[in-house]
Amino acid sequence: MRARDITEEAAEWVIRSRQQDFADPSALAAWCAEDPRHAEAFERAQRLWTLLGAVPPSKVRARPLRAPLSRSRRAALGAMAAGLLALLGAVLLPELAVSLRADFRTGRNERLVKALADGTRIELDASSAVQLAFDEHERRVVLLRGQAFFQPAPVSPGESRPFVVECRNGVTRAVGTSFVVHQLERSVDVVAVEHTVEVRTRGAAASSGSRTLSPGQALRYTDDGQVDVRSTVAALATQWRQERFVLDRVQLADACAVLTRYHARPVRLLRRSQADRLVSGAFDTRQPDEAIRMIADRYGLRVVQVPLAGTFLL
Repeated sequence: MRARDITEEAAEWVIRSRQQDFADPSALAAWCAEDPRHAEAFERAQRLWTLLGAVPPSKVRARPLRAPLSRSRRAALGAMAAGLLALLGAVLLPELAVSLRADFRTGRNERLVKALADGTRIELDASSAVQLAFDEHERRVVLLRGQAFFQPAPVSPGESRPFVVECRNGVTRAVGTSFVVHQLERSVDVVAVEHTVEVRTRGAAASSGSRTLSPGQALRYTDDGQVDVRSTVAALATQWRQERFVLDRVQLADACAVLTRYHARPVRLLRRSQADRLVSGAFDTRQPDEAIRMIADRYGLRVVQVPLAGTFLL
């Protein structure tokens, strides 16, 4: 098991062990005994949660089959500091990278409409960012995160440059149209709202290449170039502009990332076995807690609120 997977599973055990109805102390003890890395990760997770003021130390022993190692106070504090820095780095560094590149961006539960000099109109959803890369050959916009509605000024005698939107390993070219590009955690969705768009992807998959979408068609591509074209209702792709968001067969892990855009705290799925479950539905962006509760009920998950850390589904 990868170190990252062990860390995430340890965090899940810490949260579960603090619930009043926690009934699996023997299962936790067995998990810690399986591998020395498990017990160490559980202890690190407990120290980190305690340092953040989120969760008191669990009463369950992390090392049931071996005596705890003796460590100096300095070493313990150093380990906690290192863990805290790693956590802050994982959260802050991607945000910093986006901030440095973005020409326009939005915060949580915030939308932004921008009219560009060429007549193009861009509308950003919550927690979204774009970078402009216009030159003499093309009008290129890079979607750094989130989703956006694009209504490009058409090619004309006065504007010969094509309009394209780059997002990860795909490029969407406007053909006198409006469209939505939505960057998820594991894939990218493109929906043609008016007229047609051309989507070109690159990757190892045999399905990589160019596709043309008509209004009412959506295309989803993954980082390895897998492409899926399906029918949809174009109006649903822009519901977020009216304070509603629609999840159309989105993986549960991606759904949590979308919910984070509208919530005051991060929303994370800790039960990785459920990550690939598909979620569909329409929700009010002003009531993210209700959306979280509905999704949790649908898939038999528990919602745990941890101060400072976020909302967890497990």
